[in-house]
Amino acid sequence: MGLLDAVGGLVGSVCSGIGSFVSSVGGAALSAVGKIATTIAPWLGPIGQIVSIVAQIVGMLKQDEKLEDYGAAMRQCDKKPEDFDSTKDYIEYLRSEIKAGHVNTKAKDELDDAINKGLGTGLHIKGIEEKYGLKNSAEFWGVMGKSMSESKLNENEAAHLAQAVLESKKPDMASDAVAYLEGKQISGEIQTSEIKETINTGLKNGGVSDDNLEAKLERLKGGE
Repeated sequence: MGLLDAVGGLVGSVCSGIGSFVSSVGGAALSAVGKIATTIAPWLGPIGQIVSIVAQIVGMLKQDEKLEDYGAAMRQCDKKPEDFDSTKDYIEYLRSEIKAGHVNTKAKDELDDAINKGLGTGLHIKGIEEKYGLKNSAEFWGVMGKSMSESKLNENEAAHLAQAVLESKKPDMASDAVAYLEGKQISGEIQTSEIKETINTGLKNGGVSDDNLEAKLERLKGGE
């Protein structure tokens, strides 16, 4: 289990640490990253796994890089997201600072490491959102992480499901997929059948057989 798989006092401390950093620096772009990071904090372990995989697939993270190193760089480097035209450009700046040895990537303790991971993961989710034109995807990643922690999805299934949502190129697909799985009203911009098809495509690409597809989907929707 990852550091934050058990929801408790540590999650609150991580959210507080992220919030303090965001407040001290300010800026709408950094606030957006902070909001994502605090939303996913309870399932940061599994979500970090998925985001690492997807960020590598879309070319936003290199195989030998760690999300927490980017969080450390965010907290130590002079320039902030507002200084760049896109999150991708900001990530490139942080990468260059890390490679140049200007960032101390060694965390002081577990809490410090978790804050770094939360920020780095939130940053890459923001970058993925921008790249694919998604809106409000933090809750989607949270559902993926929660489903992994409950053994409803494995890492491969979750990564391919996320990829299918991205490749739909529908801005509301992430939030509508969450609404569909939770039995809530969708935005109305996407047909329910298309949401279900996107989820099924991701699950099948992740290795779920046709025979098990319906049962897997029902389990994700809250069944046993």
